[in-house]
Amino acid sequence: MLGDGDFRSLSEEELVEKAKEIPHAFGYLYEIYIDKIYNFIFYRTFDRDVSEDLTHTVFEKVLTNIKSYQKGTSSFAAWIFRIARNQLIDYYRKKKSLPLSEEMESKLFSEDDLLAQLVKGEKQEKVFMAVSNLSKDQREVINLRYKEDLSNKEIAQIIGRSEGAVKAILHRAVENLRRRLNHEES
Repeated sequence: MLGDGDFRSLSEEELVEKAKEIPHAFGYLYEIYIDKIYNFIFYRTFDRDVSEDLTHTVFEKVLTNIKSYQKGTSSFAAWIFRIARNQLIDYYRKKKSLPLSEEMESKLFSEDDLLAQLVKGEKQEKVFMAVSNLSKDQREVINLRYKEDLSNKEIAQIIGRSEGAVKAILHRAVENLRRRLNHEES
């Protein structure tokens, strides 16, 4: 039997494999992802109770289905964020609020938290405005890439698009931001 120190020394993928056999190991995965998943959901619902409930549901699904996770098909991060994204979609479908209004869509894919970390001082408001003018897809990809620090491959698996499409969306988003910010400065 592995002790706590042994679990902490494992790589994430090794920890996932152990969690398939030893439920106690799942607790370490939970610690790694709880804040990331909660924030991912909260910045799309802006409701603490709903975010807590959906986060709980995500981890129930992860625990129930962890044995079906296969290392070669996607990273664990992509897999768990995909589950979180699907829970959000289910939540809004059950509320019968899809299709979303422009205002709500903008809130669901808000980048305020990400940009607060990336930009300091007076430029912050300009960056927020520039991001709010991006398309929903561009905002989502920017969020997953820079806030959640996921790879293009992982993002592609989460949003159900090709890696090339993610690269193109990300490139257009960055170019749009650069163009808007340069225009604001001149």
